Amino acid sequence: MNYFSHTILTILLSALSAGTIFADDKVKVELYYESQCPGCRDLITKSFHDAFTTEGFLKMADVTFVPFGNARESDGENGALFTYDCQHGPSECTYNLIEACLIDKVKCPHQRFKFINCIEKNDENRSPDPSVFDVVLNACAFSAVDDDVVAAISKCYKGKEGNALMHELASKTLGLDPPHEYVPWVVAQGDHDEDVQNQIQESLLDYVCSVYEGPNKSEACSSTSKLRGSTEDLAPSALKKGYCYQENTVEDIA
Repeated sequence: MNYFSHTILTILLSALSAGTIFADDKVKVELYYESQCPGCRDLITKSFHDAFTTEGFLKMADVTFVPFGNARESDGENGALFTYDCQHGPSECTYNLIEACLIDKVKCPHQRFKFINCIEKNDENRSPDPSVFDVVLNACAFSAVDDDVVAAISKCYKGKEGNALMHELASKTLGLDPPHEYVPWVVAQGDHDEDVQNQIQESLLDYVCSVYEGPNKSEACSSTSKLRGSTEDLAPSALKKGYCYQENTVEDIA
């Protein structure tokens, strides 16, 4: 290998190494939620929406969405599909499936969140009528993804693929340590912490700006603390308004 080739190889390896380091610098946030829980909807459409619409946010954070929540899973007998009992009824199970499938099919993080945010804003109808789900799916997909992706999501949530994806999300949720007590349930940097939960409830962007130590900090971070108040001034009940606890009935949280 001549000197020129060796130099190019060294530069490329350094760049790849740097890219890995930068990726590892990202703040890891996992959101465990269910589609028709008022508190989940509030967190996604406010705090998470503010973060995802801030330039440079996704250079600082990796966000994972896990739409299973307080559902119960039962094994299918004799190789049958898994069955699910959801806190807000069958409609919630279907919207959870739709979101599981779109998370799998939509690869761009911005498009994926835009889609989830739209579903959350339009999924309050608890009718089990299948046409309602397709109306919401197609309306939200209109500005987010192409027709072939919509078709793939529709096929997924109505069939075995969606059922298998939901089983994966159920296993991930039921494997939490400590187990979740309510949703939305936030895991940040591998741990659940009540103070961090409260911070993210108030502002995901502020939290990420305060924790991120990599080279790609958004310019918006310099002004976030001026835009939002401290969670210390808010009572826990105010921060967790609309949260869905495992023992809640639908009437408790409707």
